[in-house]
Amino acid sequence: MLSFYSEHCVAFEARNGCGSPFIVFSDVLLNPGNGFNSSTGIFTAPYPGQHLCAAKICHSKSYNCQFLKNGVTVVTKKVTTYNTEVIWRSLTYVTYLETGDHLYVYVILESSYNFVPTHVENEFIGYRLQ
Repeated sequence: MLSFYSEHCVAFEARNGCGSPFIVFSDVLLNPGNGFNSSTGIFTAPYPGQHLCAAKICHSKSYNCQFLKNGVTVVTKKVTTYNTEVIWRSLTYVTYLETGDHLYVYVILESSYNFVPTHVENEFIGYRLQ
């Protein structure tokens, strides 16, 4: 939790992400700057600057987890599972965002069950560094 707030403080923490391929995180725990939209799962930078974002996704099927910035893939992590083991993986990204830039989590499952379930604590967090 952030212990200070400034005029241009931007941070968010959202959980219970589900869906496919765009992950929507419905439970917003923190959102100073109001950059995170829980209806779409999209973070929109309210101020320019360096931002750190991270996502944690859990699933029992193999998947590719991606960050998309303005619709373009900027980071991808491939996760391979065997049998029915549940795998948690995180994805971290630091980037410069202009005001209005969008960043969101995109997951492509490599099976017929192409949906990230709601019963796990998937997370998407971020904050403006400067």
